[in-house]
Amino acid sequence: MIKTIRYWIIKTVGISKGEANALLILVPILLLAMIVPSIFRGYLTNHHSNHTTDLALLDSLLAQMERNQEKEAYSKNQARVIAYKIFDPNTATQELLEVNGIPNYIVTRIISYRKKGGKFRKQKDLLKIYGMKEQLYESLVPYIKIKSPKKTTTTKHDYTSKRKKFTIIPFDINTADTSDLKQIRGIGSRLSFRLISFRDKLGGFVSTDQLYQVYGLKPDVVDSLLKYGSISLEFIPNRVNINNDTITHLSQHPYINYQLAKAIVNYKRQHGNFTELNQLKKIHLISDSIYYKVLPYLTID
Repeated sequence: MIKTIRYWIIKTVGISKGEANALLILVPILLLAMIVPSIFRGYLTNHHSNHTTDLALLDSLLAQMERNQEKEAYSKNQARVIAYKIFDPNTATQELLEVNGIPNYIVTRIISYRKKGGKFRKQKDLLKIYGMKEQLYESLVPYIKIKSPKKTTTTKHDYTSKRKKFTIIPFDINTADTSDLKQIRGIGSRLSFRLISFRDKLGGFVSTDQLYQVYGLKPDVVDSLLKYGSISLEFIPNRVNINNDTITHLSQHPYINYQLAKAIVNYKRQHGNFTELNQLKKIHLISDSIYYKVLPYLTID
């Protein structure tokens, strides 16, 4: 059969025997490539449809089973003789609720509702519990006693007399710790740590104006801080030695960046040690404003 087809192709198309063989292999492969995807898509569509239908049916059966179980539990509960006892649904134990003929699954929902912060303020609030039947609720009404919350009346005079008085003791900002700083309204743990970190990197505050340079410290909070915090006029800050310290050490100071530290060290290498601090003005990177800002933190000794 195949030889006949191959012979026919050679005679009709005018190709070689090898080309005819290749054509006989290629044509079935192309046909399969066209047919298989359609068959596969049809299978997937039917499978997905059946799967979705099965899930919907399963959900329906589960819901029906749950309703049947609740009805069965309720019926059994009604069949037995109930010795009712007065109870408060806000505080009653699981045992007390069950003694009053409340099915176990509803008791579980009542306790869960209370754990989540729910409160029964009136008897009818019990009907909010899913599964609580009107008939069951009516049988419980005579025994539900909800305690009203106690009202405490405190006069303005009593409140002010009992309120703890809080006073802030004045402190030195250069020696204050986080607990001192957090007394100020607007300064929490993060800001107090940030202020102390900046103070330590500086070598201490020499002016109250520097407090406004602390990142995140708002002007109104600085004003509040200065009501209780102060900077001693006799305070001597920690200083860096421009004759001995390295570029790395100098550049760690908040007022001296790396380029400025490098310029100071290079000037010293070219001209020898500084004999006076005002020689720094000869460095082109140091303006008058930078010079006077950094001056309290420099030494040549």
